[in-house]
Amino acid sequence: MQKNLPLPDDTLFLHATDFLNAWLNGSVDIPTDFTNAMKTGVDLDKMDWSDKMPSLNLPKVVSPGVVIGEVAKIHCRRWGLANSCLLVSGATDSNAAFYASGAGKAGEWSTTIGTTLAIKGLSKSRIRDNLGRIYCHRHPDGAWLPGGASNAGGEILKDRFGSRMKDIESDAKTSRVVPSILYPSTRKGERLPFTSSEFMPFKVDSTNEDLKFYLGCLEGLSFVEKMTYDLLENMGAEVGPVIYVTGGAASSLLGMQIRADMLQRSLKVSQYPNSAMGAAILAAAGFYSKKVGDLSQELVKHSITIDPNPERNQERVSRFDQFSILCEKGTQQSK
Repeated sequence: MQKNLPLPDDTLFLHATDFLNAWLNGSVDIPTDFTNAMKTGVDLDKMDWSDKMPSLNLPKVVSPGVVIGEVAKIHCRRWGLANSCLLVSGATDSNAAFYASGAGKAGEWSTTIGTTLAIKGLSKSRIRDNLGRIYCHRHPDGAWLPGGASNAGGEILKDRFGSRMKDIESDAKTSRVVPSILYPSTRKGERLPFTSSEFMPFKVDSTNEDLKFYLGCLEGLSFVEKMTYDLLENMGAEVGPVIYVTGGAASSLLGMQIRADMLQRSLKVSQYPNSAMGAAILAAAGFYSKKVGDLSQELVKHSITIDPNPERNQERVSRFDQFSILCEKGTQQSK
């Protein structure tokens, strides 16, 4: 920006959330939070800007969930707020969604499957991945928050079935067809559980039958999720007996059962699995001066728990093995 724009020396750099907070507070003397600033150049070890940053007019850095000021009186009058209203530092939407999952202790992880599949979890130690599949945020309570995102996800189902999703789910529950072996992505390339810019999603059989395709996508998502958690454990991460679940895929009870069986872990769906709930938890943390993780566990109620069947479906395990081999071949061919 300095090279391409005629910026005065006193230019103040703000993230979008900082700009909004400055407007709410009526002053630009407002800090940023380290989740919004993480990719701008914050050093998460010292919770401040990196020493390698150029000399810029940047906001101070604070943790999400701390009081940073008050809402300006003009806004309080506009919205009919009788008393002063505290302004609390926020977080990026994906981090806020994690706080809303109910996970709050080391070894607890959350999987979000919407358009894509994303994971985040709490770790006592930093997970370093030279291949860039996993990168670390920091949790407001101090623990590391490793995570990553795959190109696999529910986009392929939405493209194929659209408004027919409920009907196909109902038919699939009683179906005895063998699922197709396919990689549940519509995009070239992959970021997690492996990285390859040239990887092409595969489909083994030539049939275009709806139920085989639908079940293949559900299994494929469970396979990608298992490969991801296997990767994390191999990298030294602790993965506990419960995975907290958010995202549109939580509406498929069949898909949830397949995922629980593959992971051999229980899945818990929070009552309000969204970033807005995470923002409310941050607001409460600032107001009550409590830890975000403690409030996540205290305030988040879980509407559904899916436990794994103790005996794995051996045919599904065999398909998982084939799936893993095809993924490896796909990454090798792309090199």
